[in-house]
Amino acid sequence: AVTRAAGHRDAWHSHGGATVVYNFTDCQTRIYTPDGKATGGDSPAKAGSVIFNPGAPSHSAENTGTAECRQLIVESK
Repeated sequence: AVTRAAGHRDAWHSHGGATVVYNFTDCQTRIYTPDGKATGGDSPAKAGSVIFNPGAPSHSAENTGTAECRQLIVESK
């Protein structure tokens, strides 16, 4: 499980394959890539929602919301 405080940004990292993210709380997450691009973070993913990502190259995730974000991230090996 991952918990990000409001305003927290993760260190750069990657995932080995596809990921599924389950949101325990409402989460506003912006994803940054090494080329300087950023996506998401403008509206919250609701608690109980699931997000599928077919691949997660190097990135950094930031909680752009005003509350703690708690997620379970499951990745394929």
